[in-house]
Amino acid sequence: MVAAFYYLRLLRAMWFEAPVGATDKPSPDAGILAVGAALFTLPLVLAALNLIDTQAHLAAAAFGLN
Repeated sequence: MVAAFYYLRLLRAMWFEAPVGATDKPSPDAGILAVGAALFTLPLVLAALNLIDTQAHLAAAAFGLN
């Protein structure tokens, strides 16, 4: 309960309270970097999902759930 109090207080400060000072505008390159990261990770995520699906089917067959 004590830890939850501190964590919830931090979440409240991050999401629900107005910022104290002015914030910097993001760099114009930030959008390009985000798109590049998304395009790079998409094939990796799809490959991982394919591997997980294969492993899940093998596990289901081992437990006789097919």
